[in-house]
Amino acid sequence: MKVSDIRFVAIYLRKSRGDEETALDKHRMVLTNLCKENGWKFIEFAEIGTGDSILVRPEMQKLLREIEAGTFDAVVVDHIDRLGRGDKGDQARIEKAFTSSETLIVTPQKVYDLNNESDMTMLEFQSLIARMEYKQITRRMRQGKRSGALKGNWTNGTPPFPYVYDPQRKGLVVDQTKLPIYRDMVEKVLSGTPVIEVTWELNRKHIPSPRGGYWTDNVVRRILLNEVHLGRILYNKSEGGMHKNKPNEKPLRHKPKEEWIIVENCHEPVKTIEEHNKILYLFQKRKMIPHAVRAEKHPLSGLIRCAQCGYAMHIQKRKDIDKTLLLKCNHRDAFGNMTCKNHGSLIKVLEEGIKKAILSKKELLQGSKPDNPKKENDLNDSIKEKIRQITEQEKVIERIDNAYLSGIWGEDKYRTMLEKAERRLKELEADLHVLQLKSEEMAKLSDDEMLLLIEDFEKAVLLEQASREEHGKYYRSLIDYVYWEKEDTKATPTIKVNFL
Repeated sequence: MKVSDIRFVAIYLRKSRGDEETALDKHRMVLTNLCKENGWKFIEFAEIGTGDSILVRPEMQKLLREIEAGTFDAVVVDHIDRLGRGDKGDQARIEKAFTSSETLIVTPQKVYDLNNESDMTMLEFQSLIARMEYKQITRRMRQGKRSGALKGNWTNGTPPFPYVYDPQRKGLVVDQTKLPIYRDMVEKVLSGTPVIEVTWELNRKHIPSPRGGYWTDNVVRRILLNEVHLGRILYNKSEGGMHKNKPNEKPLRHKPKEEWIIVENCHEPVKTIEEHNKILYLFQKRKMIPHAVRAEKHPLSGLIRCAQCGYAMHIQKRKDIDKTLLLKCNHRDAFGNMTCKNHGSLIKVLEEGIKKAILSKKELLQGSKPDNPKKENDLNDSIKEKIRQITEQEKVIERIDNAYLSGIWGEDKYRTMLEKAERRLKELEADLHVLQLKSEEMAKLSDDEMLLLIEDFEKAVLLEQASREEHGKYYRSLIDYVYWEKEDTKATPTIKVNFL
């Protein structure tokens, strides 16, 4: 078909990534004027959202069906890459539709006839450049987000309660009106208040949730477990997704913590590492133990695990013999068969074993060397230096990209240099992860803090200065869990206390 034969066309409009909000209107004006100048009748197909795959562009799908039916003499677009920057499958479908129907592509600069070999070659070349540009833009966006996170900038969307985003600092600041609400949530949970009661209290006081509605247990739990409240920025926690506009995206995968990028001291913390760890332990325990144990009628309920199978062991007060017992482990397999032969005992035997272990811990700590603050400062300096090196390496990769795009380097040299630079970046990130693990290890309870807690335990439990109901609080301030093992009724039990 010749240009002079064009009578009826389709105008296709699509907002591309990075375009201004008014870009669509500008393109519409240019293309409609082009049609009017040539006396062409036209129908408009305007894509409301953006997307690279044909699968997420309904207007493009409609247009292709009309092209394949031979409805139009030509399709008018602002630039050839507006038709698609998708994969080779998308490109092949577009090319086949235009060639088989002999439909022309018209831009303000040129008319393309895909049945003409030179025009097809030019289209393939421009499509290749468009896909390369798209990949570069996507990668730079990922690198920019990662680089921003490493610098301590907030790049993760809506800040968690009670923070707000400060555009001048490019980071988070505490909303002082919300801070008392958050601290009240933390302190109540640490004191043993169930999450459901914290949620009910927030709604009873008509305090709006982060989204302005009612609070739910899951929202409260997510907020209390969020590590951003420790002053950290966390990045690279997952990959892929389930976005409806990205059907070709990798499936969502939550990465193990050793692959995360964690940057410390990015904003003001609103809870301590000790508070965070205790909240984490409390929630984990409540997941693992059955409902009957959660009533916590005994101070040690929920803290005792079977050394043979790892499951929680039950404590029961027997009125008929007026004694409290640690019951035999009754864990069963999926077929209902008893799998464990771990025997129980009088609870007094367990209590005495735990008290003995705590006093032994005290003697061990009193004979240990004091904490070394200089070692912690050196570690923080090493983390900062590693972050600086990673930021510099990001710049190196950007310079390699620029050298290739500007034609200074050919493709072979570009790929060689890029592979080397990205390998170095991964090495630096691995080094940073090791340093961060060491930092987390040092953030655990110090020896001095543990000694103070043991002294409180002695006053409250050993000297019985606290009520029986309060004993659980003191046990939980020191103990993560206790392993119990007793092979038969006459055997001496083995008691292993795991401290926080």
